[in-house]
Order: sequence, then structure tokens, then C-alpha cells
Amino acid sequence: MGFKGLARRGHDIGEASIIGPWNRFKEAAERGESPDCIALHELREHQQLDSSEKEESHRGVSTTTRSLRAFFLMLARYPAIQERAHAEVDAVTGGTRLPSFEDRPKLPYVNALCKEVLRWRMVAPSGIPHASMEDDVYDGYFIPKGSMIIANAWAMLHNPAVYPAPETFNPERHLTADGDAAFGFGKRICPGRFIAESVIFITAAMVLSTFSVGRPKGVSEEACIDGNVNVGHIIAAMAEKLILSAASNQ
Repeated sequence: MGFKGLARRGHDIGEASIIGPWNRFKEAAERGESPDCIALHELREHQQLDSSEKEESHRGVSTTTRSLRAFFLMLARYPAIQERAHAEVDAVTGGTRLPSFEDRPKLPYVNALCKEVLRWRMVAPSGIPHASMEDDVYDGYFIPKGSMIIANAWAMLHNPAVYPAPETFNPERHLTADGDAAFGFGKRICPGRFIAESVIFITAAMVLSTFSVGRPKGVSEEACIDGNVNVGHIIAAMAEKLILSAASNQ
């Protein structure tokens, strides 16, 4: 069986092991046959949410997948960066196993690459709206209590004084510096940032370990991303067809 067949089989097994039991539990709950448990309480709470609340609960998944979409397109656009990250993963795993979370401290370049994905094509350019709790004055501007404050996080992460050549994808800028505004700030910083960072890291590390991502013939580096971005409150790098082949160590 080739690697594509293995991927399809893994997908089917994952769906059967996660979605299958959940669907059976929901059917039992509808018949009144499920035990009193945490899952039942979570299901009832979710059913009571209005549409906007349900959208909020799904937003963490949506934003993380959009960051991963930018990650794949970045690999196709910057093959030299992909090769360096792939070499770092191979140096740690020996090319004989998949990377794990235990390997994370040994993969500084991959960690930096993930941070640069979040900075370079951040999915929420205006961040999360805040509100002033009291009257305030900032830089000569009076801000009344209760005013909605929308921070321009995109400008912060593309400030050339902080990030020289901000439109250039450069993981090395994160090797010696920590902290950014990709997840917001203050009391309303994204509560799911730790999960998002972990998902992006392990996905990136495993992809770099097993695949080589390339562009189709006739597609330029610039067209990989610059010509295919859906801009709005949430940014999505529009996916072109990419070529995934087994990594050279497979």
C-alpha cells in the first residue's frame, strides 16, 4: 500500500474512532438511554447555544486550520525554508520515526517557523474587540467608558521597526525573541492559544518529517499566496493545488 492509501486508511480509522462513538452517544441520548455523564451535560449545553455562540465555539478550530493552510502554502513558496526545517526534524528523529511533543525543545527552527506563520499571515488581523472599563486618555485621545476598542494586530505584527521586511517570511526572527500579538493581549487573550500552538507545531513537524510540499508546474512563488488571500475579519490563504510527495527519507 502506498502512502496515499495509508493516509486514506488513517483518515477512515480516525473518523470511525472519534465521530462514530460520538454519533452513537447522541443517538442514545435522544432515546433517553445514555448515562448521566459529562458528555451528556456538554451535549445539552451545546444544544442550548444560539447560532453566534456555536460559531464562537467552532472558531478555534477554524482559525487553526486556516493557519495550517498558510503553513502548507508557505512550504510551497519557500523550498529552502522547508528543506532547513525538514533537516532539523530528521536530525532529531533520525528519519526513522515521527516527531513527538517531547521533541519540541530540540526543534527551535520548527518552533520559530510556526510562530512566523502566525505572524506573517495572522488569521484575525483586527484581533478580539475589547471595551474600556473606565474613561481614559491615550495619546491625546479621550476614550469614554464602554467604548469598543479594536486593535490593529496586523499592523503590530507587520511593523517594520519591530519586524524588518515584514512581508518576508523569516523564521529566524523568532529564534531570539518571544511574544507577539497573534493571539491578542490583556484579559481577553485567546484562551485556546496553547492548544492552537500545540496543534500547529505537531502538524508542522509531522508534515516536515513525511512529506515534501511543492508547487504545480507553471505556478509562481508569488501566486502561491499573494494572489490567493481572502481578506476579512478572518483571513484565509486560499488553497491552490499543491504537490505532496513522500519525503526523501521515506
